Amino acid sequence: MSGLVLGAIYGLASVGLSLIFGIMRVVNLAHGSLLVLGAFIAYFLYNILVPNPYITTILAAITVFVLGLFIERLAIYPFRVSEMRVLMITFGLGIIIEQLILLGWGARYIMSPIYILGSIELFGIKLSIQRLALLTVSVVLICALWLFLTRSKLGKAIRTLAQDEEVAMIFGVAVERIRALTFALSGALAVIAGVLLNSIYMFQAHAGWEYLLIALAIVIVGGLGDIRGTIIAGIVLGLAESFVGYFISPSWRIICFFISIIITLMVRPSGIFRRGKET
Repeated sequence: MSGLVLGAIYGLASVGLSLIFGIMRVVNLAHGSLLVLGAFIAYFLYNILVPNPYITTILAAITVFVLGLFIERLAIYPFRVSEMRVLMITFGLGIIIEQLILLGWGARYIMSPIYILGSIELFGIKLSIQRLALLTVSVVLICALWLFLTRSKLGKAIRTLAQDEEVAMIFGVAVERIRALTFALSGALAVIAGVLLNSIYMFQAHAGWEYLLIALAIVIVGGLGDIRGTIIAGIVLGLAESFVGYFISPSWRIICFFISIIITLMVRPSGIFRRGKET
């Protein structure tokens, strides 16, 4: 159950990173920092303004969505012709966001206020209601995202642009607007995943780089730009992390992501679940 919960949340967190690569052909190295920033904003709003974790999560996601629009327009759009420049800019943004978190909240650790007491017994196994709730929310959000990408006009435009920019332009897709919206949507998804993950693990300002590594491992294993592959890889690696942490040592949980990256790049560089250009 722990592996499924982690896997679903990791998949939700990594989909945005995969979307950005599909649209911009660059890895957003600020993704982990945005995830942690959203968790801190939700935590701040909960303690200062609105003592409701669900409302504060939505507000934090909206805040980072708007921030993502500004970042894409001001920092990424002017340099879009150079993928290396964009890559280094996102790396710098990750450091800036990390330092802003340190300035605003210091080196403190936080824990998401989302917590549900109790447990249920299923087939002789005692399951935490908290974990079941996190799994349910993650699966519902992933399904909602998939329906959005496959059924809505905007979602189809995003998928078309991810597959072929020239074809998207021929069909009248507003390329620049879709890029900005995709970057902002990626940040909002990262925030929601971050708040859910923060109810399991404590966060501090530097945690973003760890979760960036996890997201990178997932999109590499699943196939860069492949949304279905990313979700499947998130579940597989979430299960792997839980098994490694339980049977070997919790200190090995991050090492398994490094190993997965190395094995994938050696065996199938395009991703284990990658199928052509389909996203």
